[in-house]
Amino acid sequence: MRLSAIAASLVAFTVAIPAASADDLNLRIPKPTVGVAAAVGETYVQDNRDASTVSLEGRLAFGRLELAAEVAKSDYNDEQRVDRRLGGSIYVHLGTGSLRPLLSAGGGLLRAEHAGGLIWDMAYGQVGAGLLRRLGDNIDLSVEGVIGKRTMLRSNDVVMPLAYYRYWPEEENFGQLQLKLIVRL
Repeated sequence: MRLSAIAASLVAFTVAIPAASADDLNLRIPKPTVGVAAAVGETYVQDNRDASTVSLEGRLAFGRLELAAEVAKSDYNDEQRVDRRLGGSIYVHLGTGSLRPLLSAGGGLLRAEHAGGLIWDMAYGQVGAGLLRRLGDNIDLSVEGVIGKRTMLRSNDVVMPLAYYRYWPEEENFGQLQLKLIVRL
């Protein structure tokens, strides 16, 4: 008896409340904007190797939330390794002014190739932070730093000299610092 009284009250309450639309709630859904970004920077790997990195991104922004798809290449300064990356990130802009902080998280796949034929495929995840400066209505410049971890997925079975085994990690930590020019279309 008591349960049916509660159910009847809930039904009466639900019927009495009119349906609310996005306009009624004053919700503003931002119009998506498309952009491209080019970046240069440095990548640092846990065993003190560093690489020059270039990347291109396609971006889709919804207000303070932005999605990015990236292709990148890192040439290590010891000329023993080249990394090629395909990944994605999500950015959250923490302000609306011309100078704003941002946070990011992402991941993807990486192919590392060593001199002598050693190749391995890795998955990576990363988190980061940065500072974005609006230069004009459609142009931004950002400085971003990320840290992350890469994990080996598979490798070719090339027999390598013992000296190359230091380049064959199951996992490696990395950091990256980039300067990006972003153009919104």
